[in-house]
Amino acid sequence: MFFVPAFSTPSVHRSAASSRTHHRPPHHPSRLPLRPRTPSTSLPAPLRCSASSAAPSSSTSAGASSVVYGGIQHVGILVSDLPNSLEFYLNTLGMQDDTQLRNPKLPFAGAFVRAGNTQIHLMVGNTGGVPLPSFSSGRPEHGGRDYHVALAVNALAPIREALTARGISYTMSKSGRAALFCRDPDGNALEFMETPALAERPA
Repeated sequence: MFFVPAFSTPSVHRSAASSRTHHRPPHHPSRLPLRPRTPSTSLPAPLRCSASSAAPSSSTSAGASSVVYGGIQHVGILVSDLPNSLEFYLNTLGMQDDTQLRNPKLPFAGAFVRAGNTQIHLMVGNTGGVPLPSFSSGRPEHGGRDYHVALAVNALAPIREALTARGISYTMSKSGRAALFCRDPDGNALEFMETPALAERPA
């Protein structure tokens, strides 16, 4: 036999099932409807690492310290007119022609010149995928404020005289060093650093 609770409305007929369903004591924690549990999402491993695990390992922090460098073997320079550039590098600056060492299978035109132990690879733009030089305009007057290649020479006087005889402008180092800056026919900046010790080396 079922009894209608005293607080319900007597005129409303409720079945036994509905009484059991709708007249649970309110505010009872054990009878409240359960909410579906949302699965927790863990943070990515890198964000949960401790300070000790975040420190670089000895092998990583060492970098390439075991590599032995032998200096710059060559520098690639873009040019637009190969004969004009060879005239400048060989006859004005007095470098040596090393083009016989250039791989004939290279898909672009060019030449090699040598300055001491360093080669300069002249790469002709608009051939074999090589872009045209972009230093012909809009560059600072002083090459020391621009991309440049620095070469050691025993004396600056011969270079200065050769540039002056051909009407090629140049600037001296702004810091007072014995160094001269000029540009090749395509605007590539070159620096020549006077190194007297080179004069003592056998030719």
